[in-house]
Amino acid sequence: MPRSKSEIIWLDKEVIGPAIKAVLKASESENVEISRLRDVEEDWDLFLRVLADGSLLLSAVAVRIP
Repeated sequence: MPRSKSEIIWLDKEVIGPAIKAVLKASESENVEISRLRDVEEDWDLFLRVLADGSLLLSAVAVRIP
């Protein structure tokens, strides 16, 4: 079976950071999603993968600098 081509896009925190901050500020309760978003805001890189069928996959990768 041939592999489908997909594209991976790095999401710049300077661009999406204000949106993340707005969601965190507007959140009225702490839940798993908000907790995860706080983690992402601090030290994770986000990548969006666009698959051949048009679906999207969001991945967060922890950035650890020794």
